[in-house]
Amino acid sequence: MQVKLIIGLILALLVAIFALQNAQAVDINFLVFTIEQAPVAGVIIGMLAVGVLLGFIISAPSSWGKGRRIKELDKELKHKDDALQHLTKQLEDTREELAALYASCAEAEEESEDESGGNGSVKEKA
Repeated sequence: MQVKLIIGLILALLVAIFALQNAQAVDINFLVFTIEQAPVAGVIIGMLAVGVLLGFIISAPSSWGKGRRIKELDKELKHKDDALQHLTKQLEDTREELAALYASCAEAEEESEDESGGNGSVKEKA
């Protein structure tokens, strides 16, 4: 922030020096308008201000449109992030259920082997 302030002060000083060194008066003719005895520095600084203003006016709609698009994309990203978190939770729950099923299958298999005497499958005993 202080760097911008220093740069701004330096630029203001340069503009002041420019205005003091170019104080001679000139006549300005533009289309049907005539300005007599206008200071050169005032004319140049005025035209610079007009150029900056026109640049802002021309670029403002594009900047506003981009800002609106950024907000839309941020909203879409939030929705997709929420969906991703929901799907991740579902995946974790499904993995836990699958682990529980594997565990119950393993217990059932052990019980089955215990009942058959540990000789293998139930069909061999029959």
